[in-house]
Amino acid sequence: MISTEFLVLVFFVYGLAFFGMGIAMALESGRVTPLVEPNSLRPLALFGILHGTHELLESYLLQAEWAGTLLSPGLIWLRLGLLISSFLFLFLFAFSVLRLGESNWKNQYLIIAITLFGYVVVILVGAVKAFLQPSISTAVLIDALSRYLLAVPASVLAAMGLYTRSRKANAEGVTSLKNSFSLAALGFSLYACTQLFVQPIAMFPSTIFNLVSFMSLTGFPIQLIRTLLAVLISFSMLRAAQVMENERNFQLATVERGRLEAMQAREILKRNLLRQCVKAQEDERARVARELHDDTAQSLSALSIELATLRQLLKGQKTPTEKVKSLQELCRQTSQGLLRLMSDLRPTQLDELGLIPAIKFYIEQECALNGMRIDLEPSGETRRLDPRVENVLFRVVQEAVHNIERHAGTKAGEIFLRYKKNDVELRIVDTGMGFDVNQSFTAPHGWGVAGMRERVESAGGQFFLSSSIGIGTTVRAVIPLNGRQGD
Repeated sequence: MISTEFLVLVFFVYGLAFFGMGIAMALESGRVTPLVEPNSLRPLALFGILHGTHELLESYLLQAEWAGTLLSPGLIWLRLGLLISSFLFLFLFAFSVLRLGESNWKNQYLIIAITLFGYVVVILVGAVKAFLQPSISTAVLIDALSRYLLAVPASVLAAMGLYTRSRKANAEGVTSLKNSFSLAALGFSLYACTQLFVQPIAMFPSTIFNLVSFMSLTGFPIQLIRTLLAVLISFSMLRAAQVMENERNFQLATVERGRLEAMQAREILKRNLLRQCVKAQEDERARVARELHDDTAQSLSALSIELATLRQLLKGQKTPTEKVKSLQELCRQTSQGLLRLMSDLRPTQLDELGLIPAIKFYIEQECALNGMRIDLEPSGETRRLDPRVENVLFRVVQEAVHNIERHAGTKAGEIFLRYKKNDVELRIVDTGMGFDVNQSFTAPHGWGVAGMRERVESAGGQFFLSSSIGIGTTVRAVIPLNGRQGD
């Protein structure tokens, strides 16, 4: 004889297993996965919650009956309402996951549908005969019919749908999800068989398969088997939910990895475009400088010689001589300006002597022309660098010194050039008025800063700008060496 305490425990575990599965499926239904639609999980979640509540209520009613508590008839009908509604949601779950359109399974589905139809006809005939008997309990009959007509077909269809999903998961290559769905399908198949055992009533198949006959045959209640199957189904579906979560995380990681790779490809493309732009710019500067030297500068030199000759011819004539002298001075100033322009466009010292001599020559010119005081402090193992790197660093020095002259409100600055094993670092520091580094450095007001940054990045380097109002500004560029620049 099974004790009431044991039955209460069985019903409690039975209800808890399905209720927990329902909560888990409700949480999972709010997410998206390509293997299971959220809409198919919501009915399963409601089935689990309602059926779990039904079994917990059954546990309470059993304890109340054992304690001799007078129960309200409303609780009996509430229990039946929970039972019927839970099986209806199980039907919805089964229909939502079932794939009747699979060509390989159409014949099997048709056979099962015909079998279920014949089964339902037999049950309905038996129910009519039982209902005509005056001694039968209406609540017991409704309980039995809900299991015969709802639980059994719904569980069979759910098993078929889950098996279909296991085939789909197997085709997708997700073996662990396929195993979970297959195990859940097995659980629902066996669960359908356990629902054939109801309270003994005068109708087929209850006259053969009922709770009393099962207890007599096995020595334990059918609820114990249902509890074990509830645990199996819940474990399988929770495991499937975990697998789907892992699959979703894998897909998100794949998308994120693709996004990062696309960003890296864009960055590489951007650096290549910047490098090509800088190269084209420098080539154009060199071409213009050559043309100025070969054409305009030589023409100015010839003009200066002709003016000197004319001055000799007009010697002794005061007014014409003064005019010629003025033209000679204008020609000389134009030649000097042209030479400075050619040096800015393409400093010959940079190509012939290297970075440090070119910077020294440049700051000497600026100091003599504008009264500035710029100090250069090289350190490390000084050496010739890749021409592209030397050109980038020289252009940064040019722009930074120009900014000191135009905007810093000071005539003093320092240039630190540090040669290291794997990179070279350039710092230009002034103690001027400073500015807000958070302002926009885009055209037309920020060409200088944007140009320095683009040049440094085109060589694969990093550009840093720091400034404090009233303290000064520091421009810093770090460019890798040993063939890594711009790669």
